[in-house]
Amino acid sequence: MDSSKWYHVVASYDRNGSLNSGVPNVTLYLNGVLENTSASTTTFTGTGDILIGSYGGANFFQGQINGVFIYNRF
Repeated sequence: MDSSKWYHVVASYDRNGSLNSGVPNVTLYLNGVLENTSASTTTFTGTGDILIGSYGGANFFQGQINGVFIYNRF
């Protein structure tokens, strides 16, 4: 990735998994193009903290994050 450009990144979490397989998955899009879908090893319950720009309160993203939106849509 070019650090001088802005990118549109979208991640979605599907607790029912692909085709209602029952295995939660996370899907990642970069600039509107599907990049990856993988099984999630954890289940998001809707409680607790959501960390944006870090992993586990460490390993902080070195850059700018703009326009964060979180939706609960079915």
